[in-house]
This record gives sequence, C-alpha cells and structure tokens, in this order.
Amino acid sequence: VWLAATRVWQLVESVAREGTLLGALVARMQSRTLDERRTALAAGGPMPRELARDFAAAAATADLSELPELEEGANAALAAWQAGEEQRGLIAVVGERGHGKGRWALHWAEPLVSTGLNVVRLAPTARLSTEAAMLQFLAESLGAQPDLAALGERLEEMKPSVFVVHGLERTFLRRVGGFGAIRALLELAAAHDERHLWVFTVHAPAWRYLVRLRRVLNPDAFLAILPLPRRSGASLRAAIEAAAQQLDLTLDCASLIRPGTVSGDPAGDLERATHGYYRLLSEASRGNPGVALTIWRESARLSEDGRRVELRLPEGLLDGREVGLTDVEQLIAAALDVHGDLRLEELTEAINQSPGVVRPALRHLRDRGVLSDPVPGRLELSLEHLPGVLRTLRRRHFVYGKE
Repeated sequence: VWLAATRVWQLVESVAREGTLLGALVARMQSRTLDERRTALAAGGPMPRELARDFAAAAATADLSELPELEEGANAALAAWQAGEEQRGLIAVVGERGHGKGRWALHWAEPLVSTGLNVVRLAPTARLSTEAAMLQFLAESLGAQPDLAALGERLEEMKPSVFVVHGLERTFLRRVGGFGAIRALLELAAAHDERHLWVFTVHAPAWRYLVRLRRVLNPDAFLAILPLPRRSGASLRAAIEAAAQQLDLTLDCASLIRPGTVSGDPAGDLERATHGYYRLLSEASRGNPGVALTIWRESARLSEDGRRVELRLPEGLLDGREVGLTDVEQLIAAALDVHGDLRLEELTEAINQSPGVVRPALRHLRDRGVLSDPVPGRLELSLEHLPGVLRTLRRRHFVYGKE
C-alpha cells in the first residue's frame, strides 16, 4: 500500500509539472521506451570498418547535391569561357581537407563529355617541387617530351578539354627552391587556357599561403575561385540520412534525448534532440563533412542485427577543446595543414628542423592519435583531431594570427 501510495504521489507531482494527466502518462511511457531501446542497442558495437567506408562514400555522394551555388558558379565560368567573353581559363576549387574538392570537381566536369569536351584528370601521386619533376609528370600524363615547348605543342594538338588537376598543394614545398613545379604548371596552363579549361582543386590553407606569395600564384589570373562552403547541420543531416536510406539502415536518435527533457510530445522531443545533435556536429567539425563523418562514426553504435544505428553524443569530441602541442609539434602541424601530407624528409625541409628533433615529436603525436599515415610514409593530421589542432594553431602559432 505504501509503495502504491508513493507511486500515486509521484504521478500527482508529474501531473502538476506537466499540466495534464495525459502529458504525464505519455512522458513516463516515453522514458520507459527510451530505456528499453538503450538496453536493446547496448548489445551491439561500433560500426565495422567496411560498413563505415561504404557509409562515408554514400554520404559523400549525397553531399554533392547539397552544393547548388558552387555548381552555378562553375557553370557561369564555363559559359563565359566557351563564349570567348573571358581570356582566362583557370578555375580554383578551394576547400579544407575532407571537404570533397576532388569528388565535386569530377562530379561537375564528367558530364561535360556529352557537350564535346574531353575531361582529363591529372593527379600527382607524389609531391612535386621542381620544374623538372613537373615537366616529367606532365610528359608522362600527356604523352610528350618533358619540356615546355613539346608540352605546348601537345596541348594545341588535343581537342578542347577540361583538365581537372587534383591537389595543387602537392606541387610545391615550403622551402627555398620548392616552387618550381607549381610555377611551371600554372605558366603552361595559362598559356593554353583559351583552348583548354583548367580546374585546380586546392587545399584552403595552401591557397591562403600561396595567395600571399603573388610571385608564385596570382589569384587575378583565375576566371573563378570557388570556395567549398562549410556544411550546416541541416546539410550534414540530409547527407547522412540519405546514406542511411541507401544502405537500408535505420538511424535511432532516441538516445540523444536527455531524460530530464522528456515531455508529452515524443515526436517533438526527438526532432529537437536530432536537430541539436547535427548543429553540434557542424560546429565541432567546422562544417567539414570529412571531419563530421569521423565524429559521427564515433557516436554511432550498430545494433546486433546490423540494421539499426544508434546515435549518441560522443564524449570529448563536441566540447571544442584545443590539442596541446609543443613548439616543434606546432611547426609540424602548421606544415601539415598547409601541405596536406608530407614525408619525413619533406617535413624536415619544410620546417627547417633536423630528423633527430622531428622524430620524437612525430612519435608523440602518433601515440596521441593526432597524426595518421593512411598511405605508408605519408604523414597527415588525423581528421578526428583536426578541429582541435587548428584551434590550437589559430590561438598560439604566429602563422595563424589571421584566418
């Protein structure tokens, strides 16, 4: 009797708090449902690597449809170039690592084949920093001798084409004498941009750095500069939900609802929690879809049957913390941010430090997960820690005094 009376009194308090008996009953039932879902999903585990890779690819494809303004800008530049209204034929697609620059450029360019244009993809697999290295790369790609005159003749022989050049940041090294490759490439492209349209994808920090060096890259020589926008929470949500639908996965966001915020409106509670989650995801990733998907995978838990994905707020990833870095580690992080990736010998040249100084710092950064090398020997900042590293550099490193 005492227990029953206690429960009745608790219900009365709920009625007073919620305002209606129905609201209190619904809230209690909703809380029980949330607990049951959490218990059922606790038996699952992290998303397997293969599924995570497929999900990332599907989300990246869906993300391309979320950039209509970028496509409009590229189409306007193409129309002006084809009409002869512009003498320039260089386009820069600028974005952070993980923004999908290369995917978007090909997504835009490939349909142009139906208009009679060739689409030629150029993607250096190694860093090029000298003129000789760039001429050799272009000669192998175009089937010509490795000198400017022969390459120029070859370009004039080719039918009008759109050249998609991936990774302009991989055509220089921040050291004395490290800009011969990018100069040769841009000079050749500018000399033949009435016949061919050149689309360069470039890492945003590299673009900002190069623009400051006008003797290397003059932005006025470009017909269009297309910055990839930071993705909003709504944009990230649309891409992730489209990927889930494509892979026949159900996203369960019920665990995002804090028990203290449960009301008599289950659908409203779920929508508010889901909206808040994706807003935080956008803020934590700085609108970078690659970073956002990395954080999303950390917050995703796959059910035992492999069909339902529970989303939770991942601890430590949405709190905006900096990543502590020593002076040498700051130099390493700044160089990797500008170049995208570097080998050890390139890194030591870029920061003007000896291997004996750099190696211990690299080990420390690796142990903390700040560095990764998905391609053996090629170092880059891990996407998971990228926002925190950039936050640290902006606040502590002189190179990042202004964005």
